[in-house]
Amino acid sequence: MDKQWVKILADSRLEEGQWKQSNPAAPRDHGRAQILKTIGELNADLRDAIQIFNDHAKKEKKMSIFPIHGKDQEVLSGFVVVVGRLQLQVLQHQAHINVQISRMQGFQQRTELLHQLEANCDPFGGISWIMDQKSIMTKDMLVKQLLHDICHEAYLSEW
Repeated sequence: MDKQWVKILADSRLEEGQWKQSNPAAPRDHGRAQILKTIGELNADLRDAIQIFNDHAKKEKKMSIFPIHGKDQEVLSGFVVVVGRLQLQVLQHQAHINVQISRMQGFQQRTELLHQLEANCDPFGGISWIMDQKSIMTKDMLVKQLLHDICHEAYLSEW
């Protein structure tokens, strides 16, 4: 539950069909903070989901997840999920997330862009992600989509 979103809503008023806040910067600041936390929260949630998956999957289906750090080693900029010769790379740059799949074919690595996500901020600072310019995704939905993507590719080529 995004409690800050609820507080901003409670402090808002509707004037001529537009939401107004006593502190107009509050939604923008909250939205920006939410965007900055997204990749870390996705990494943690996907790590938990992968642990559950691995606990119930056969040995050849086991997944691993590794962090990707930016120039500043303390800042997480993305992560890679690995299954066999497949890699699902998720990288965030500001309000955009790119999801790529890489697979080894012979001695060549082939990389394909699967999804592009763009942050959407509502009038109260709540963030949703627009996937491929059509689907509105929450973080929970993103975790499921990423697991689906890597499993789908693995079933086609690895399992």
